[in-house]
Amino acid sequence: SDPMGGGGDGMGGEGLGEMDSTLASRLRMQWWRDAVAEFYENDDEENGGSSSHEPSSAGFLSQTYSASRKHNPIVRELGRAINDAALTRRFLDRMIDAREHDLDVSQYDTMRDLVQYGEATSSSFLYLSLECCNVREERADAVASRIGASMGIITALRSLVYRANFGEIAIPADVMAKYDVSAQFLLNPPDRFNGAELSP
Repeated sequence: SDPMGGGGDGMGGEGLGEMDSTLASRLRMQWWRDAVAEFYENDDEENGGSSSHEPSSAGFLSQTYSASRKHNPIVRELGRAINDAALTRRFLDRMIDAREHDLDVSQYDTMRDLVQYGEATSSSFLYLSLECCNVREERADAVASRIGASMGIITALRSLVYRANFGEIAIPADVMAKYDVSAQFLLNPPDRFNGAELSP
């Protein structure tokens, strides 16, 4: 899950702090979901269509943050890209949904789960990048799919130590079982694996 989300049992000061971080992360995901929805719904309305988007459970927050979205430089550039390159909304929604789902995951069960997360996030980003370059080809998408999945695995490996600080394990459970690696080894490695031996 998102390192901001952390683990914890929700009890005590530390647990409450982690719950607050998880809530903040979920609100951020909703902020982006509403921002994306506004772009495509406004476009539908301009073309004579009607909006099918139902108010979210955080609708009051959406109204509160509406002004901040309009003045956010990243959102403005995203809107320009959506208009200029006709970006596929499905890829943006997949990225947001996957990131939000990841907040509840302390460890993926299988390598397939991790690959699917990389495909939903990194590959979707690459699909959108190709669309910005006016590249919409099946072969290019196939390459982007594999690269994105690989990026997901690399990101998991890079986050191994950081996520362990939050009681999370970046390596899927089936891989750890296959090579007989215990969770405790990753969460609290022996001193000889503290990185000192790897220093130049």
